[in-house]
Amino acid sequence: MMKFRFLYLALIATLTIILLSTCCNKEIEISKLTLNESRLSLNVGEIIELIASIQPENATNQNIIWNSSNINVASVSNGFVTAKTSGTTVITALR
Repeated sequence: MMKFRFLYLALIATLTIILLSTCCNKEIEISKLTLNESRLSLNVGEIIELIASIQPENATNQNIIWNSSNINVASVSNGFVTAKTSGTTVITALR
């Protein structure tokens, strides 16, 4: 009788491990990416941090690629925008 109980418990543990590994490998895609600012006016040399909000919050890959359409006007690195000269540029955050 004791052997049967041990075998039953081992089988449940094995099934639990398989189910957990199957459910947790699903990739959750980003459905929405928004920035805390839509327009900025900066003085030359000024630095401001843009904050990106990702939805859903539990998205698997939360890496954001930042880009400036004119790096001579303003550069961006990890959300930090540095104004270099007067002009206009578009800062984008891509997933």
